[in-house]
This record gives sequence, C-alpha cells and structure tokens, in this order.
Amino acid sequence: MSPMIPSQPPDTDAAVFTLAPAAGPVLPWAARLDAGDLHEFLGDLAAAALHHYHSDPRVPDADVLAGVEQVLARWQRVAEGGESR
Repeated sequence: MSPMIPSQPPDTDAAVFTLAPAAGPVLPWAARLDAGDLHEFLGDLAAAALHHYHSDPRVPDADVLAGVEQVLARWQRVAEGGESR
C-alpha cells in the first residue's frame, strides 16, 4: 500500500477529506532503520509532536515543528550511518 497524503487541507466543516497517493516515500531513509531503531524513531517523533499537548499549550507551533525537525534530522543521520543512537 502506498503512503497517503492529503490532496488538500481538510475542510474544517467536513469530517472526511480525500487522500491522494504520495509520489514516493517522504522519509526514504527510514526504511534503512532496523526494527528497534524504527520503533525508537517513531517514539521520538511522537514525543516531539505531542510536546505541545503535554507542556504549556502556549508553546508556539513553530517550536513544536522545530522539535519534530530535530528528531527527523537526527534519525536521518542514524539511518545514513553518520551517527549512532
């Protein structure tokens, strides 16, 4: 099954929106992580994304996004052999 990405932002008045197939993997390097590293990567990613909800809700979204980007960059280096976990 190919990854799905939203074809357009969800309509806030609609409960469902159309998904279009992605052109390819958004994180192709993630396929090179072994099962344990993939599990840890996904945990780190979820923790960074959920930081907003577990901390001060006034944390700017840009700060949450910066945390997510840091996780992605670190794990990309791991997957490409440039950093050990």
